[in-house]
Amino acid sequence: MPKSRTHEDATIESFQKDPQFALDLLNDILRDGAQDELLIMLKYMTKAFGGLNMVANDAKLNPTTIYRMLSKAGNPEFTLSTLF
Repeated sequence: MPKSRTHEDATIESFQKDPQFALDLLNDILRDGAQDELLIMLKYMTKAFGGLNMVANDAKLNPTTIYRMLSKAGNPEFTLSTLF
């Protein structure tokens, strides 16, 4: 029997194999305005593309702000002003 893996792990792997898929999915979620989906996908994308500090650095964003936004204890509200 094949080893099972979580949906999260499978999604992260698919993002790593096909970054364009990750970008297209992110754009679809942004267009739909589904904030709960957006936060989940941002967590997965952060894991897929090098972790929080690397993603924050590449995006020229504050890593602490991103951490707070994505953490369970943090502020789940996502607005452009949250990031800058």
